[in-house]
Amino acid sequence: MVHTPPPFEVKAGVIGQVFGLAYDDGRGLDGSAPVGTSPNLYATATSFFGIQIVAPDADADGRPERLRNGQPGATFMEAQFGAADAGPGAIWKIDGTTGSVSLFARVPSNSGPAFGNIAFDGRHRQFFVSDLDNGLIWRFSIDGKLLDSYDHGTVGRPAAGAAPLADDGSIMNIFNPAFDSQNPDTFGYTQDARRVYGLAEYRGRLYYSVGTTAQIWSVGLAADGAVLGDARLEIDLPSGGQPVGKGAVTDIAFDSEGMIYLAQRGALRNAYDYSSFADAGGSAVLRYYEANNGNPQAPVWVQVPQSYAIGAQKPHRRSTGGIDLQYGYHDDGRIDRRSCEATFFATGDDLMNDGSIVANPSQAPQPSVHGTQLTDKTLVQPYNEPPGGSWFFDFDGETIDPHLTGHVGDVEVWRPCEPRPGTPSGYDRYGWYDPGVPLIILIPGPPGTPRNACLKPEQVYFNCSPTGELVADIYFGDSGLPTANSLSVSVNTPGITLWPATPLNRLSPRHSFRFQLGKTWPGDRVSLDLCLFDGTTAQPGISHPCCKATVEIQTPTNLFCKP
Repeated sequence: MVHTPPPFEVKAGVIGQVFGLAYDDGRGLDGSAPVGTSPNLYATATSFFGIQIVAPDADADGRPERLRNGQPGATFMEAQFGAADAGPGAIWKIDGTTGSVSLFARVPSNSGPAFGNIAFDGRHRQFFVSDLDNGLIWRFSIDGKLLDSYDHGTVGRPAAGAAPLADDGSIMNIFNPAFDSQNPDTFGYTQDARRVYGLAEYRGRLYYSVGTTAQIWSVGLAADGAVLGDARLEIDLPSGGQPVGKGAVTDIAFDSEGMIYLAQRGALRNAYDYSSFADAGGSAVLRYYEANNGNPQAPVWVQVPQSYAIGAQKPHRRSTGGIDLQYGYHDDGRIDRRSCEATFFATGDDLMNDGSIVANPSQAPQPSVHGTQLTDKTLVQPYNEPPGGSWFFDFDGETIDPHLTGHVGDVEVWRPCEPRPGTPSGYDRYGWYDPGVPLIILIPGPPGTPRNACLKPEQVYFNCSPTGELVADIYFGDSGLPTANSLSVSVNTPGITLWPATPLNRLSPRHSFRFQLGKTWPGDRVSLDLCLFDGTTAQPGISHPCCKATVEIQTPTNLFCKP
């Protein structure tokens, strides 16, 4: 166990009970500051730590009367949702320089269930927040402006062939005696099949978890960050049994190799003595990776995930629903900033107690660590079981409270990932964004021929595939062929391979085309011949309209892909 005094705290009296956490990119509102200049932290209101309500002071002791059931005149207990005018729809911003707290945004329609989590989309410099009241995913700009919302139940499900499911209109009504603070079924959550928890952006898609049965869905994002209509079911976690635990997936993280990390949280509890806010001992931290299905546009995930030993007590499923990747460490404990994502932090309950004291009461009590566990991400089970190779951090410094469960929520790591020497300042782990660096250039034709304005490449983003190829996402502006939905690509640069060789398809003009380039090196300039056409009407061997152009893309100088 590592003892680290908290360098900074924000009390519940200021922001209330919060679960979801996210950092921005630290580049300021206009994006002009260097990466990591002043990262700000964002926190979302939650009901994951129960709902406490009170009535006005009735016995003249100067304190409000705590209530279990709703009644006319009831109010949320002080520090439930922070400042009195913020309420359950509050999203807070904690300034990375001054530590000052301000109300970043507010969803006034939220009646009390509050939010599942928050995610920062570094590609488009925006936030997504999941609403447990109505099931919507809200989209906010970097300055807190509400842009729009996405409804998984009525838009996402039908896109994947499932029946639409609208919100049933349930709300949290603390004025009604039917509200029971110890019965989450009375909290007004939207239906489980449309209830969104964890969120993460990866490769131009928003990934999100749905329901306590823990499905992982994704939906595409346009070049401007708007949500598209191509939702698909990515992962359907089985319930119970090895190696999958139980509970909603409340947090999602990705590494640069395309692996997805999922943290579960046990079912909500609200003990009257504040001891328990979630079921403990059954929730896992899982990792899925892509199976090589030959389709970079729509990868398929392995059926059986890898799992990690979280907590010393068998079956090592002590997760409380937070996870984030972290730098590696040297043998002497110093952070290795050259290793951007070698470890991860996961939140959990009673992490160092192996349960042996139950069988031997005379044994000295073990420390009860409720907080975070730091683990090398390569140590999937059965390695590091029990997690003797992990480090543990208690959230409040008290280690004699084994009866507590569910007191720790999300965890977020500020990890800008320092570039190699000589890397342009405009690149970080979110992708290349510097408008002064033209990563994609339209090459004019031979002298005397007009420049082809039919095909207009606008943006390109890069990632690495699990097999070590460079993945390129290219977005195009309006073309001279409005119905174009297919792209043929060929490489002019010697030594560079392209996959797949068949034409690429997209669902709409707002989607990107994705392909993989092999045998590239950081900083390579790759020449591509492109042909944008309508694949629904084109027939093999017959001439068809085609927007042709040659483009040159420059691969990132600090992104070296390896299998």
